[in-house]
Amino acid sequence: MPMSDHRIQFPGLQGRVYLNYGGQGPLSETTLRAIADGYRQVELLGSYSHAGNAWVQQELHAAKQTLGEQLGVSPATLTLAENTTVGCNIALWGIDWRPGDRLLLSAWEHPGIVAIAQVLQRRFGIAIDVLPLRPDAPPAEILADLAAQCRDTTRALALSHVAWNTGDVLPLAEMAAFCRSRGIRTVVDGAQSAGVLPLDLAALGADAYAFTGHKWWLGPQGTGVLYLRQPLQPTYVGWRGLDGGHLAEGQPQVAWHQDGSVFEVATSAYPLLAAWRSAIAEVNTWDTPYARYQRLCALAENLRQRLAQIPGVTPIKQQPLATGLVCFTVAGHNPSAVARHLETAQQICIRAIPDPLCLRASVHYLTTEADLAALVKAIAALVEKTPVPPALVPGNQAST
Repeated sequence: MPMSDHRIQFPGLQGRVYLNYGGQGPLSETTLRAIADGYRQVELLGSYSHAGNAWVQQELHAAKQTLGEQLGVSPATLTLAENTTVGCNIALWGIDWRPGDRLLLSAWEHPGIVAIAQVLQRRFGIAIDVLPLRPDAPPAEILADLAAQCRDTTRALALSHVAWNTGDVLPLAEMAAFCRSRGIRTVVDGAQSAGVLPLDLAALGADAYAFTGHKWWLGPQGTGVLYLRQPLQPTYVGWRGLDGGHLAEGQPQVAWHQDGSVFEVATSAYPLLAAWRSAIAEVNTWDTPYARYQRLCALAENLRQRLAQIPGVTPIKQQPLATGLVCFTVAGHNPSAVARHLETAQQICIRAIPDPLCLRASVHYLTTEADLAALVKAIAALVEKTPVPPALVPGNQAST
């Protein structure tokens, strides 16, 4: 299918340069219809009717089946969650923390994950250590730092497969293997990797891997999944985790599901699951996962190199990109102000990142050469309009 024919199915790509897939993926016409059709189907069958409940169970099963096929794991290992943060909460709160235990947190974690760690620290009296990271660090350096930071009381490592603020891809399989040899659980934020990297979660070996459907997989908000390699104790529960219940000798007794459903609490927006499956199917109409990955990496690297040629523009990563996140600074310009200007003046959608303070363009397989050219032209025009003092241009030093 020609890319132009594929892109025309996405209203959010019309009339703008969209480069914020790492924040929210646009929905196709097919996915939008699937959302409406799903809610309509529930009403036609009757909410809480036997037929309606059968449809819900069918959608729950179909969603996990589809995701299991995409991720190389059994559907029984998957828990449907609303987003990445919910999944990481389940995984981190499911550990039997004791005072004095240690949680190792990568230096590049999203504030949502940092918040979980801080609440665990207050609640259970655990200590938080930080794994230092730097852009373009070789795997050997990362693994050496990991070994140096792990202690006898380290219980878990929380990290992102792809760093949301630099675009670095961490050597997850090697890190998970090291942690497993030390009895340390690995809890992975996959928000910027799922839908980008061709994933085989079983082969990666992480204990928990959470991600959302509304970014690179172009699904609706409110969809996500948690993969668990081994069981945890559920922290909060509800009727969806039950496999039956009764009274025995006057006391209530319940039976729990023996798969990922045990962590699913109660009523969710089930029609969104059908829409997410529709979105995944539509993405898969355009070549293979590996071909899509190759395309977005090539486009992202092209953008990085072109931005680097503009005076005063410095990409965060200096080595070829292995994902679609292109992070960069424009000397003398506030990233938030630049992002707002590009959107309001030219309908170019990128975002600002707080740490490191920079701009982030998210390049997907749907991105075109014209999108890249428009962003490069806009940044170059911004620099030309407000020239960067020589002292701020990378490689220059102020005279003394």
